[in-house]
Amino acid sequence: MDDEKPIISMANPISGMSEEAKEAFAKKLAASTEALTRKTKGVDTFKGKVINILAMGPSRGQCDFKDETWGVNTGWTQARVVGEKVDKVFLAHKQVYSPEGNPYFNWEQLNEQEFEMITLHDIPELNSTLFPLEEINEKFDTFGFYSDTICYMIAYALHLYTDDKLKLTEPLMLKLAGVDLQDFQEYQLEKGGIEFWLGYCKGLGVEFTLSSGCTLMTTMTHAPYGVENIDLDSVMSGPHWEGKEIIRKGHIIDYDVSLSLYGQIQRPSS
Repeated sequence: MDDEKPIISMANPISGMSEEAKEAFAKKLAASTEALTRKTKGVDTFKGKVINILAMGPSRGQCDFKDETWGVNTGWTQARVVGEKVDKVFLAHKQVYSPEGNPYFNWEQLNEQEFEMITLHDIPELNSTLFPLEEINEKFDTFGFYSDTICYMIAYALHLYTDDKLKLTEPLMLKLAGVDLQDFQEYQLEKGGIEFWLGYCKGLGVEFTLSSGCTLMTTMTHAPYGVENIDLDSVMSGPHWEGKEIIRKGHIIDYDVSLSLYGQIQRPSS
């Protein structure tokens, strides 16, 4: 993987969103500042283990840090800016490089931190705990379905708090924040894997909450398939669509996910 030098843009979690989408998303978050998480029955009186699953999206500000918090990549620096800290950090890559070829992770800096590092790969330069991939795959019989690092974090939590018979050793709640998947590539490539593991949570009796603004557990129309459909012919018309390729091999391209969730469709950015 090092030889391939994967390039991932992590510095700006809303990169790829149009300015209109960013503005709409910011308004959506501002309207929900008093409700830090989407309320579910019993969340305020839950008795058991609570873990914050903290990603780097805009809704990360809805994490209250009252319980054990697990971060991803360099999200721990975002937490530090607001005077908070994380307890574990998960890395799925040996190293990530910027478009200029600069390494994204500083192993020496990470070794100086107090949180535990959970890594998918053995990294000699880093003091870390190796993610038990084979053990978890066998335990949950999941065929290795992990679409992003958040999947590994959820799976790890389920592994820690279930026995060999997949029974919870104590009540467990996962509170997701910053897992927005507003970027089209994230929405298309990563959303399904996280929802798979959230479904596993439901099956095991694990409670979870989602931050306002995330696209998880929703359809593009906010309604079950077939109840409300998107009429591409009517909404994708007009001069700003002329010359734009919308459908390619059966898939929508250049589609602004965040605005679709607010009942709008934004023209392609290029």
